[in-house]
Amino acid sequence: MRRNPLWRIAILMALLFAISAVGQSNPSFAQSLVGGEAKTEAIVILVPADLSEAVDLPATSSGHRPTARTLGSALKLARTLRRQSAEPVSIVIELSAGVHRLKEPIELTSDDGGTDAVPLIIRGTSSGTATLRGSVVLELTSLPSSHLTKLTDKARAAVQAYRLPEFVRSATRVDVPRVHDRLPDLIPFEVFDAAGPLIPARWPNEGFAPATSLSVDGSGTKFALKGANYSAWADEPDLWANGNFRWNWNYQTIPIVRAAPADAALELAAPPQFGFGSDFRIFISHALSELDMPGEWYRDRDTGTLVVWPRPEGGPPLEISLAPHLFEILGARNIQIENLALERVRGSAIKIEGGANIAIRDVTIRDTGGVAASINNARESGIESCNIARTGEGGVVLSGGDRPSLTPANLYVRDCRIRDFSRLGRMYRPGIRLDGVGNTARGNYLCDAPHTAISFSGNDHLIELNEITSVLTDTSDAGAIDTGRDWTGRGTIIRNNFLHDLRGQGEGFEVKGVYLDDFTSGTTVEGNVFLRVEQPVFIGGGRDNVARKNVMINSEPGVHIDGRGMTWNGELVWNTDRELRQRLAAMPISSARWMKRYPHLADILSDDPARPKRNTAEGNLFVSGVPYRIYPEVEESGQALQQPLTPSEIGVSSPAKSRLDALKTARDIPTILGEDILSAAQLQGLPYDRMDRGIILPQINADEGSTR
Repeated sequence: MRRNPLWRIAILMALLFAISAVGQSNPSFAQSLVGGEAKTEAIVILVPADLSEAVDLPATSSGHRPTARTLGSALKLARTLRRQSAEPVSIVIELSAGVHRLKEPIELTSDDGGTDAVPLIIRGTSSGTATLRGSVVLELTSLPSSHLTKLTDKARAAVQAYRLPEFVRSATRVDVPRVHDRLPDLIPFEVFDAAGPLIPARWPNEGFAPATSLSVDGSGTKFALKGANYSAWADEPDLWANGNFRWNWNYQTIPIVRAAPADAALELAAPPQFGFGSDFRIFISHALSELDMPGEWYRDRDTGTLVVWPRPEGGPPLEISLAPHLFEILGARNIQIENLALERVRGSAIKIEGGANIAIRDVTIRDTGGVAASINNARESGIESCNIARTGEGGVVLSGGDRPSLTPANLYVRDCRIRDFSRLGRMYRPGIRLDGVGNTARGNYLCDAPHTAISFSGNDHLIELNEITSVLTDTSDAGAIDTGRDWTGRGTIIRNNFLHDLRGQGEGFEVKGVYLDDFTSGTTVEGNVFLRVEQPVFIGGGRDNVARKNVMINSEPGVHIDGRGMTWNGELVWNTDRELRQRLAAMPISSARWMKRYPHLADILSDDPARPKRNTAEGNLFVSGVPYRIYPEVEESGQALQQPLTPSEIGVSSPAKSRLDALKTARDIPTILGEDILSAAQLQGLPYDRMDRGIILPQINADEGSTR
């Protein structure tokens, strides 16, 4: 229904009258609204979660705290108040405890930001948890009779049917294709109960199905699986294959266009990126016949029905994600978002493009279909003291700074707990990704992921005081901290981090601590602690890297250097169409600034580029592990490799194996190793007690709400 234009005039008149009334009863408040001298008191706009009792007008009976029906209308009111003031106005939008639902993102632009002195603050109340949720509640309906024959007796007795919103019913597919490290399109929707996301009905219920045969018939799309139920899948219109089709570091999701019982084969919509391997492992998803356990669902597009086997711990209601994002901050400055829970969204909870001085603090972000938050082309902005869990495609992405001029962006993610951050895209979806120039990951705790924890590209980043454990759990040839294929990506410092209990989990799997892959150069790895880490520092053919004053316990080989450009990977060096050469050509390596900052880079193509040179390993302590693995093609005279420091080399006895095996925290290292060893190695000054981020940061469970 369209409202009469006079209604808008009436609302404006009422707004002005209410502001005037507040001014009569509290002159200092009114002066702050209209630009008077008294500006010390912030204007707090309240947004109740109970929409039925809220209004859109300032309320004089609640301590002169304006009230708005929704967050969107609160922002409109804030703009009005700011326009009426001749001076900067301190405005706080405070959301009450409870659920605030969004179907579209809240968009903040340059019109919404504050100033350095008085930023716009959007926060949750200090009493209870204010939750922004991008989902809608589903309504029960009857189960279509056509589904009964495909379900087991047990499933028929357990499942429930829900009526789907039109946007979900009309979605062409229930998932999106994923290819290696490329971020996919937004997932069409996800389903949630109180315990978190549910999954499309899959086979097998856990793990992967082994391949029995491949039929690469020119298209490279046909394959067979041992135990596959081809007959039951034959008429499935939206079936998916998910997994590692060739390499255990390459994860894809691909639609299946045909299940052929006569051929005992499945046919993909497109061939896998690297083709099939003989030991590929995948699972099949979104088949009604496989809906056989709690927590699974199936969408029937024809009837507009969602069939769900509820989880006992989930409970009603059931919800489905709708909003693409919760906050889109575009070119804005001086905004703070604090003390909220953000959840159940198809993409990222927070998307920041451009702008400066945007701070996200004390926020819980969970159950996103994309990353938790992304910041692109902004400055002096970041994420701090947040709790991030159960994200679909990664944790936090920071991308900013100008590489040609080496101008830093000073973006940051600090003191955050980030776990279970790659539910959907399982490879190359790190908890923290740093791109550009001069960005920081400091003091974070990252855990529970199948692949990398932190990845970086670009220049002059700082990765320090992070604790990383229980990642790389379902992959091979990957690093907890990972980068690669760029001679120009220099200047990053990785220091004072605590990496522990990182080893390959599958048969033949191997992983790394810090992986300087495929000719990475100019990176410093200093003052870190590696405890029970496979291949702590791995230099894959690069140059000018430094491994200095690290402590490596039950971790081997401590430092690896190979010359892959001279053996199996020379094509990457010499092929001008590959990433290494293209990235080199894209940067002004002969400019004065680059030559001063990276003096060995300008002449790299005339300096035997396939050969690793000037890598340094010095002052590292190796306890119970092989110190070095230097491949034969690497000229040790071209590196600076110090005699390894071991207890026997220092002249002291090594701690007993049982004591090393019992070591769990960085802060206990001085006690377990002993001051004699650390003093002799000149490593007693490392900040061991500050490396245990899992202990230092608040113990917050993702299901408990805000970090406050």
